[in-house]
Amino acid sequence: MVENQHKEKKTMEKRILILVVLMIATLCLGITGCSNENGVFGDTDYCTPVEYLQCGADGNVHWFDSCDVEGEEVYPCQSCETCENTSDTTAI
Repeated sequence: MVENQHKEKKTMEKRILILVVLMIATLCLGITGCSNENGVFGDTDYCTPVEYLQCGADGNVHWFDSCDVEGEEVYPCQSCETCENTSDTTAI
């Protein structure tokens, strides 16, 4: 029972941390767009970096930009954890 409560507390702490990181990134990185790989801006090249969190192809939590391109890993899931998309913009 105590071990279960400890796991639940750790899971909640991870969720809170991810939400805090998301809020800070939204406030501090409120960039309106980014360039493509050639450094050229254009109507179809604008993507907001770190737009939302989702499970990446590797099963860990990653940032995705507004063009739905997988970015930097935010949280590496442990072997006993499974990444879960909890909404269209968050994952744990």
